[in-house]
Amino acid sequence: MKKIVIFMAILMLGIIPLTGNNTDIQSDKIAIKKAIREFIDDCMNNYKEEAAKKHFHPDYRGLSLENNALKIATTSTFIEYAKSMKTKESQDSKIKRSVKILDVDVVEKIGLARFEVYAGEKLHGTDFIVFLKTGGEWQFIRGLSILENKVKDIDPCQEKTAIKKVIARSLVDAAGNYWDIEKWKEGFHPGFTGLTFLRNVYEKDTFSDWEEAITTMNIMEPEGHRQLIIGKVPNVHVLGHIGIAEVKIYYGVALNETAYILFLKFEDGWKIVSKVGLNHRKGASPEEEKEAVMKVIQDAYVDGIQNLGKIESIERGFHPDFALLYINNNKLEKLLLPEWIESVKMQKKENPGGPKEKTTIKYLMVDVLENMATAKFEVYRASKLIFTDVMTLLKFNEGWKIVSKVSHRH
Repeated sequence: MKKIVIFMAILMLGIIPLTGNNTDIQSDKIAIKKAIREFIDDCMNNYKEEAAKKHFHPDYRGLSLENNALKIATTSTFIEYAKSMKTKESQDSKIKRSVKILDVDVVEKIGLARFEVYAGEKLHGTDFIVFLKTGGEWQFIRGLSILENKVKDIDPCQEKTAIKKVIARSLVDAAGNYWDIEKWKEGFHPGFTGLTFLRNVYEKDTFSDWEEAITTMNIMEPEGHRQLIIGKVPNVHVLGHIGIAEVKIYYGVALNETAYILFLKFEDGWKIVSKVGLNHRKGASPEEEKEAVMKVIQDAYVDGIQNLGKIESIERGFHPDFALLYINNNKLEKLLLPEWIESVKMQKKENPGGPKEKTTIKYLMVDVLENMATAKFEVYRASKLIFTDVMTLLKFNEGWKIVSKVSHRH
């Protein structure tokens, strides 16, 4: 399974909300408006091929509905459009396009703009565009478009309520809390593609990635999250069969992610067709995470368990549901944490000064992938190799916890 940085795989991470300077936000909004106007002039009026590469991110996806099917446009689509319009002689191509920007929103490196495009004095269509800031410039990364002649009268309040229900049922509860694959599929279109930004990099994900992740999490935590996530929806915009929602994902009281969720209304209802999210996790480097993992192993296992150290250190570094797994007469057996702690307490009574020969370890491998880590190391006592251990750790809000261990005795 590829590295998935979608929200159900990062909810256990240590997170802090990020706040932006109001001056920076206003500057970014101005920059986005400028980018929109330049796009209309460069691409819609003058058909500049190079301008399309400037305004559209390489991973751009423009989403629309045609005959109840999802239609996807890419950066290449607009380049080809510019080429064809250069040579096309028609009255339409001579009518100047202009733009009316309805509103702009910015959250750190992602932004949302809604604007109307006019051909002369006539309204041609409306776009909901999600922007990404790369290299100091704002580029189109996702978009929803609808032609004016395709807009049907709707009850905005009713449609917004329907979109919020999809978010609550399929995104928050099914994908985020209870790993319900069938309820999740009800709200997600098979052509879904998403992006999540974390520490200045982004991960792409698809419908199949989410499906695999939800299935995996259902196996790992069949009862769902111990602490349920909460989804708040401050804004929903709907026009005809296109919709976009700003969603704030909270884990406990901490803001985990802000996301723009893109919707299209098919014959069987509103479906999520894309998501652009900004994860608010505190940015620790991979090396810092590895050091944190090794410190937990040293404090809780080496110093705490093996060298009969503080019980508090053991309890702090091991998860309460930890299990040491081993084979006994070809059967899988478990040693649980309470039993191990009782054994340490008995040994401490027998050896109040600690063991005569201290235990040390030599790492063979430490691998960290977002909120999970694996460590393989050799265990030495008086310079003699005793075990080779493999430990698994998960990162919760309170930090890294050892959740399992297997060993080979030499």
